[in-house]
Amino acid sequence: MLVVSVLGPGQSLAVSGEVGVQTVADLRTALHAAVDAGSGDLLLDCDAATFVDATGLGALLSAHRRAQRAGRRLVLTRWAPRWPGCCSSVGCPA
Repeated sequence: MLVVSVLGPGQSLAVSGEVGVQTVADLRTALHAAVDAGSGDLLLDCDAATFVDATGLGALLSAHRRAQRAGRRLVLTRWAPRWPGCCSSVGCPA
C-alpha cells in the first residue's frame, strides 16, 4: 500500500509504503500535480517509504525532468537508508 500526503500544496509531499508496479501511478500523478501547481523546490519526504523498485525510480526521474522543465527541482529528503536495493540495482550508491 502506498500513501502520498500533501504537506504543502505544490511545495512538499510525503510518501509512505511501497512504491512498485502496483502503486507507482499514484506517486507519479501526485508528483506531476505538485510540480505543475507550485514554484521553487518540490520536497519529497521519503522517510516512511519501505520499498522502491525500478518503476518507482523511473517515476522519480520523470518528475525530476518535469520539474527541470518548469524551472524547479525535485529534492528527495530522508531516503538513502530505505532504498539500498533500488540504488544498487541501477548502479548508484545508496
